[in-house]
Amino acid sequence: MHVPSLLSSAVFSLAFIASVAHSGVNAEVEAKDVIPDPSGYEFAFVVPGWLAGVEGTVGVKGIEAGVDAGIDDILKNLDMIATGGFEVRKGKTGFAFSGLYVDASVGGFTPGPLLSNVAVRIEQVLLEATFTYRIYESERAWIELLSGARYSYMGTELSLSIDQVSASLSWVDPFVGFQGRYEINDKLFVVGRGDIGSFGVGSELTWNLYGAVGTSLSDTTTMEIGYRYLYTDYVTGGFEYDAAMKGVFIGTRIVF
Repeated sequence: MHVPSLLSSAVFSLAFIASVAHSGVNAEVEAKDVIPDPSGYEFAFVVPGWLAGVEGTVGVKGIEAGVDAGIDDILKNLDMIATGGFEVRKGKTGFAFSGLYVDASVGGFTPGPLLSNVAVRIEQVLLEATFTYRIYESERAWIELLSGARYSYMGTELSLSIDQVSASLSWVDPFVGFQGRYEINDKLFVVGRGDIGSFGVGSELTWNLYGAVGTSLSDTTTMEIGYRYLYTDYVTGGFEYDAAMKGVFIGTRIVF
């Protein structure tokens, strides 16, 4: 995983948002006021649709399986998926909470020549709590410092021709990062986010990148279409999860 280069790209994207906003490029376009009202709270309901596949290695009790499943493979063998979130903001500070549950079966392969095929069933829960603080804002853009924690539950079952092994574990990873938004015009905007975490608390390493183009559907509703990449390296005892969830992200945000 090319962590430094990807994280550098995220930082560069956020810096670009700030520099463009400061220079006033396309100043003739009238942008919406994106500065929050400091006198009250803003609440939002978020409906994220992450079409994520899985690529990497999962291991249970010394048996490892490589997984490279796109969203089409997962949807064919999907038992259940649920997702949602909400946001609260007052002035420069904010809080966001999101959750994802996936239960699916995918095909896998083992590194050894004797056992070449294995069925992999993954049950995964991701709960993420994020605190944000706005460190830059203008009429067209903002950048926020973020920190929080990501709870992960992973239940894995490997079914081989001669045996079946399973395990389930949960852990919490703290993280820090940045996110930003730039208004292209009164209808279109771009957003980006990058965070890195764990620092030895939960997994060995986790990092998350997200970039999207959005549009305003109404005064209270926006939609984003982009791409998210979440990598986690967690190894303990006989359990291993060294993999990335990645794919197209389609989200709707409703302010009320």
